[in-house]
Amino acid sequence: MQKQISNEIGESAVDIKDIHKSYDRIKNGYYGDFAPVAIVNFNGGKCQWEVPEKCNSIHTKKAKAFAHAIEELHIVQPLPAFTLLLSLDACFERPYHLHLSNVPVFSVSKSKNNKRVLLIP
Repeated sequence: MQKQISNEIGESAVDIKDIHKSYDRIKNGYYGDFAPVAIVNFNGGKCQWEVPEKCNSIHTKKAKAFAHAIEELHIVQPLPAFTLLLSLDACFERPYHLHLSNVPVFSVSKSKNNKRVLLIP
């Protein structure tokens, strides 16, 4: 997984403030209230998440399931603290959301050459 992420974004550091700014831009952008994206914060074994106000209930359930999976994974293999943007849709290619993020977004699928989206292994 580390090799894949390194190949996707290189060694560039991502500032947590930029993650929050990107989430806010998406949330406040075109159809942002419905955007299938979550901001996820993991620290000390607990995973917190937020989705836009009018996000589809299916996407809300996906965010909750992701948070639960991370907490369970932490029991088996302790994880460091992190904050990330997570696509709750099948991918994160929609131009009216993707262009609003200047940080990588984690997703379950993507176009091969899209370096702004990271696959969840």
